[in-house]
Amino acid sequence: MKILLVTDGIFPFVIGGMQKHAYYLSHSLSHLGHEVHVIVPKLKDGKRYDATIDNIQYHEIERKSWRFPLHYLLEEWQYSSKCWDFIFSSKKNFSGFDAIITKGFTTVAWKKNRDNVPLVYSQLHGLEMFQRTLNLRTKLEYFPLRIFAERVLKVSDVILSYGGKIKMLHENILGSDEKLFLFHGGVLEERVVKKIEITRRPVRLLFIGRNERRKGIPELNKMLNAMLSSGANFEIDWVGELPKPQQIDSEKVYYHGLVSSAEKYNSILDRCDVLLLPSISEGFPTVILEAMSRGLTVLAMNVGAISEIITSSNGWLEEDYSGFQSKLKEIIQLSTDEIDSKKKNALLTVKNEYLWDTLAQSLTNMIQSRNDSR
Repeated sequence: MKILLVTDGIFPFVIGGMQKHAYYLSHSLSHLGHEVHVIVPKLKDGKRYDATIDNIQYHEIERKSWRFPLHYLLEEWQYSSKCWDFIFSSKKNFSGFDAIITKGFTTVAWKKNRDNVPLVYSQLHGLEMFQRTLNLRTKLEYFPLRIFAERVLKVSDVILSYGGKIKMLHENILGSDEKLFLFHGGVLEERVVKKIEITRRPVRLLFIGRNERRKGIPELNKMLNAMLSSGANFEIDWVGELPKPQQIDSEKVYYHGLVSSAEKYNSILDRCDVLLLPSISEGFPTVILEAMSRGLTVLAMNVGAISEIITSSNGWLEEDYSGFQSKLKEIIQLSTDEIDSKKKNALLTVKNEYLWDTLAQSLTNMIQSRNDSR
């Protein structure tokens, strides 16, 4: 099968869940023997994309940056327009493709009427702009993004949805579920550990995330400070950039900053027991699957499509921060056997449901089926 993947960035050159999703999808399709062409923004400073992987060919497009309020909207529109021209108007030969898979807003400037071209499969990931916000500023910033998102959904032939509350948002916007296909993220099989590390005292917590308001960092800091003041027995590793004034001054909190090395990243995960995800809005967080694949259990807010992954057997879901704080206090006092039971089930969940090759195969099966019925 011949697949064209259009993305506005790819891991490890751009750090983010959507970019990791694009990276793993392209590699899994390649591993399954499909020919994959990836349209990506041109790198700066002479850097090049890895051209040594079988069956993957990169096509670079200049992405211009601007500096003014809401600049990202113009950047997304211009990049989307260039992708359209590159695929449909240039002299490049993109005929014979079985599908075009797009990420984020890369289709926002595309035309709805497309003759004699493959179906366009779009994945907008989290739809955070339609989820709950914590302040008026964020709500106002999300408004134009809603317009962009609605346009992407309407010009696409098929919507790849994470399910859960994300599927409900898709249905509300589109008025039906006819264009939806359930498609999750996953992990590579070689990244999955064979067995969990037995929990020891103190229970070791983990936070992974960017310094964004929706990640619930102020709320988590408040919980951790309260636990530290009460003498609670725990330690926590923190992965992601966080300004010094926002950091907690305690020998029980370890700040690692941005970690790009896979070896170091896995070593941090492997010494932890429970991933904390206090986000107020999310899609289908890759970090959950990455943590579970290394034998961690998860405490998360019930947002986005997280309920597709976390169940009562492999972790904990909470509806508000009061419940999250109470559950966190409870977890660090649980017996190690109780925590290990959750960890074992979390690892089993990944092995049974979230391996990338299996997910990629289900996607190509669906593409083939739709193409046969056209």
